[in-house]
Amino acid sequence: KIGLRWQGNPMYDHDLHRSVNLSGFYDALKHVDAEFYSLQKDNGLDELSQFPGIIDMSDKMNSWEDTLAIMENLDIIITSCTSVAHASASLGKRTFIFVPISAYYVWSHSAEQSPWYGDNVKLFRQQKPRSWAEPLEKLNKSV
Repeated sequence: KIGLRWQGNPMYDHDLHRSVNLSGFYDALKHVDAEFYSLQKDNGLDELSQFPGIIDMSDKMNSWEDTLAIMENLDIIITSCTSVAHASASLGKRTFIFVPISAYYVWSHSAEQSPWYGDNVKLFRQQKPRSWAEPLEKLNKSV
């Protein structure tokens, strides 16, 4: 069971740099035999119509407690740099985080692991501005 969060709040100044298209996640993961759950809330839900195999959990996430409970029942969380990344990592879930080239201070070190969280977190770093090609390729080989 894999949870996906590909986009943050578009009102955040740097959201342009951290959001990944759901199609990129889908292409990187289509070979994986798993159930996929959307952890999107409010924004980015329009992309789900293109991928009917992804289960929309947005109507069940009415509070942070609901979101945490859903994540607790997943095996892997794959997310762009959003609050879901921090929540999942804090829960000790296996978490793959897509980090923009202009990294938020928590991810500003050079390792693939996070000193803020345990070995359950793997960082997929953007190599070129506005291109997620390399991180998505690494995701494809990691799952």
